[in-house]
Amino acid sequence: MRRGSLRQTQNFKIRILPNKIGWARLGLVVGKRVGNACVRNSVKRRLREFFRLNRHFFPPGSDVVIIAKAGAGAKESEEMNQELGSVFS
Repeated sequence: MRRGSLRQTQNFKIRILPNKIGWARLGLVVGKRVGNACVRNSVKRRLREFFRLNRHFFPPGSDVVIIAKAGAGAKESEEMNQELGSVFS
């Protein structure tokens, strides 16, 4: 994790690490401070959907780890997509 680059937004930390596979992979960290299990699962589903729809923005041959901060559970999908889209576009 220390080798990769770090980008931060208001609700997320994004680590981008090189891999030798040749395509982008996604890792998620959504801790208890985000909310209860229902909220955490919702955040993970929305992040996976963002990755699925915007895979072309992610650098090929990299592992992308998205770490949700405490306020991430309160965001709507569109706000979350805009926040993450500003980092990857």
